Amino acid sequence: MKHVNKILVFSLLAVLGLNGCKKDFLNKGVPTDKLVANTYYQTTAELRAATAGLYTKPWFDFNYPFIVYVGDIMSGNTVSNPYNTNASQFSNFTIANGYGGLSYGWSSLYNVVAQSNTTINNVTNFSPASLGSARTAAIGEARFMRAIAYFYLVQLWGPVPIVESSDKLVDKPLLHRNIEGDVYKFIINDLHYAAANLPSTDDPGRVTKWSAKGLLAKVFLTKAGITGARVQADLDSAKYYAADVINNSGLSLYPDYYDAFLTLHKNNPEMLFGLQFTVAAGADWTTNDFRQTAIEGDANIDGIGGGGWDGLRISKDMFDDYSLADKRRKATFMLNGDIYPELITAQNPNGYSMTDATGAYIKKYVIGGPLANRGDNITLMHGDLPNYLLRLSDVYLVYVEAALGTSANTSDATALNYFNQIRTRAGLASATSLTFDDVFKERRIELALEYQFWFDLKRLHDYNPTKADAFITAQHRNAFTYTAGVATEPTITKVTPAYYTLPYPAVEVIADPLLTQAPVPYY
Repeated sequence: MKHVNKILVFSLLAVLGLNGCKKDFLNKGVPTDKLVANTYYQTTAELRAATAGLYTKPWFDFNYPFIVYVGDIMSGNTVSNPYNTNASQFSNFTIANGYGGLSYGWSSLYNVVAQSNTTINNVTNFSPASLGSARTAAIGEARFMRAIAYFYLVQLWGPVPIVESSDKLVDKPLLHRNIEGDVYKFIINDLHYAAANLPSTDDPGRVTKWSAKGLLAKVFLTKAGITGARVQADLDSAKYYAADVINNSGLSLYPDYYDAFLTLHKNNPEMLFGLQFTVAAGADWTTNDFRQTAIEGDANIDGIGGGGWDGLRISKDMFDDYSLADKRRKATFMLNGDIYPELITAQNPNGYSMTDATGAYIKKYVIGGPLANRGDNITLMHGDLPNYLLRLSDVYLVYVEAALGTSANTSDATALNYFNQIRTRAGLASATSLTFDDVFKERRIELALEYQFWFDLKRLHDYNPTKADAFITAQHRNAFTYTAGVATEPTITKVTPAYYTLPYPAVEVIADPLLTQAPVPYY
């Protein structure tokens, strides 16, 4: 943890170091002649520029490949080519604690914590009280970021150290892990503050009070089962906050699921929180997003070269969950015979035709090159679509799962209404009653390739490990061929889950031996 501590203590420059020229909030850069805390944070514009950095740089190593491997490979949604031994560790539950990718994820999330702490401290200490709501909103943005970083940390590793102030690390650099219940309490406290102080509306891509309340709903739903049996009070809180967002935010599902993931409609109102990256020429490394280059199945899709670094394909298991009538399918993955007219290149002016029968390519977050995106500066290293980590449809399904609770099924009219709005958008028939399996499957399809499904499996395992183990053990975690409308598995690959939380990175344990000791209370 030594290098994490350095990040926690010395993160001010990283928080303030934005640049670029694209016309969005990320690129209203902080002047380099004002990188002194006690002379900065003096205007609303300076506060906004400082918090903009929390949406991009500190998340860089989390964004790719870490969360892609955890969320969709470990969950069985996607598979990689055999040569990708790093991805295989996640698919086969053989992750070594010495694997560097673990440190990338851990350090990135603690970098978010560090930069959020620095922002909270500097705004509190150096911005004038006369800035009023702009001041508390900036703190609210930082506390939202700290909360969601800890939400990932506690789900991925269980007990983790809570760092509320970087200053304390100077005198006490070694940290105990804190018990899970206290980590959740810390997250909830941050989100309550954010919900009370963030505005109801803001620039596209910025978090609002509804982002905080939507995340609160999800946190309570997850917290409900961490002791081994679902706690009704937490389920009720999940329902309460989800309903508040659904009924009072003025937001609604984006009319077309496919269009919601095009750059033309990025940061549309359904997107409650996303990581923001830039394609501005000359932009700093770590403000960029190269997921498309890694996950696309064919370099001809974007016309800029490269492509398919990770050799990812859709698993037969995820394919089997889809009805081919589901409008979300084509927006999520490509099958032999599909045509994507918006994915134009100089070589393919009429769009991209998928003709590979040896596997299903990823479509979601594969946006094409400059010609497909109004001339945006998309390159091998720069994509132009946020990584959406919380959507309104997720909040709808949180409500539904919380309403179902510990019951075998439900015909609750409100839950059915929310569930069926999602089904209707997908072009599917409405349900008249719901079981857990219905909701679980719908979440997998609705949020596919958004790195969510592993966390659904983890949440299930918290209170019903037998069911979670059985689900993973039965999965067909392999690619398939697709010819004449028929999907065929050349081989059947199955695994037995070995764990649901990741090993602590070896480099962190060496630097901080307290991570091997029993977790302690924070409060």
